[in-house]
Amino acid sequence: MADDHLSLTAYVGGKRMKKLTSIDFQTESGNIVVYTLEDFGGFSIGSGIVTIALESALPASGQEFPYQQYTAEHTWVQLQIPIGGDGSYVGMGKFDSAGISQSVNNAAGQTITWTGELKPIA
Repeated sequence: MADDHLSLTAYVGGKRMKKLTSIDFQTESGNIVVYTLEDFGGFSIGSGIVTIALESALPASGQEFPYQQYTAEHTWVQLQIPIGGDGSYVGMGKFDSAGISQSVNNAAGQTITWTGELKPIA
């Protein structure tokens, strides 16, 4: 019997990344801890963010998307990460970094980091 597990993918501006090799999806609430003079007072709701790090192979024909251009021009880009039966994260944000690398005997690859709006998976 095969394992039943989810394989994540990503959509950049509505188009699926075909060469994706890794996704790291992090949600930060932005909660601010509140202290009183006597005790812990609770939380104040802050402005949270979602950070997504993507890695992909770099095709010989060139990048699937112009990540470096998006980063350099501070372009707003929609990112979607489907999470199986739970729905999808869909949010607007900007690419913080875009890097291309290659080492001996390995294929060229790229690493991209995106930061965007805090929204629930729906």
